[in-house]
Amino acid sequence: MVVPANEGSYSIIYKPIGVPIGAGEFDAYLARPDGAGPWPVVVVLPSIRGLGSAEKAMARHLAKHGRAVLVVDTYRGAAPGPRASLEAAAAALAGVPDARVLADLGEVAEYLAAPTTPWADGLAPILLGFDTGGRFALLAGLVRRDVRGVVAISAPLGATEGRFDVLGHLGSLAVPALGLYGADDELIDVADVDRAQESSPSSRFVAYEGVGHDFMDPASDGYHPGAEGDALARIRGFVESLAPIPT
Repeated sequence: MVVPANEGSYSIIYKPIGVPIGAGEFDAYLARPDGAGPWPVVVVLPSIRGLGSAEKAMARHLAKHGRAVLVVDTYRGAAPGPRASLEAAAAALAGVPDARVLADLGEVAEYLAAPTTPWADGLAPILLGFDTGGRFALLAGLVRRDVRGVVAISAPLGATEGRFDVLGHLGSLAVPALGLYGADDELIDVADVDRAQESSPSSRFVAYEGVGHDFMDPASDGYHPGAEGDALARIRGFVESLAPIPT
């Protein structure tokens, strides 16, 4: 048990766990309030380099504010790692097809709805993704029905060969979305962020001036505490609006 200092109002539990998938399981990281619950659930999808410190920090932050947060390993144990080059990470991502991630999210939804997971409220989760995980989250929001809302952080939006064109279909997004970007992101065309807002007026896409790609990762040279603070406040408000804590 950890008693949070200076943020949130819940003591939390956090640990690595295994989530069943078919006859096996894949790695995940769970952070939730230290209480029986059930709690509203946020599922976090990691960046192109895999499950790392930024995803775990987000999970603990939201857990301190009364949510159960499950970070899933979309690479199924084959993540390139935090020190991998962008080229190596992109090569590893090529082995993670959209259809597999969507199927894995179906397995996660079944796990969260099972009687053996009493800490989850049994309702559709909110998906939150970093980088390519944000793109997967938006994709799931477009094609799956077991999604309550989507938060996409520095998520690529443009069409990519062999991948579903998320940006071209955002007008069909049936769930609320919050997109958070750096206006000076060297990997994302800020014009795509503007197009996303125009395509999905019921969603909110924000671009922070003078901020780059990894602005929410304290381990990155691009970390921007001011933008991170505003982004966290927006995320908490978004989550609260869709998944209030039962009284």
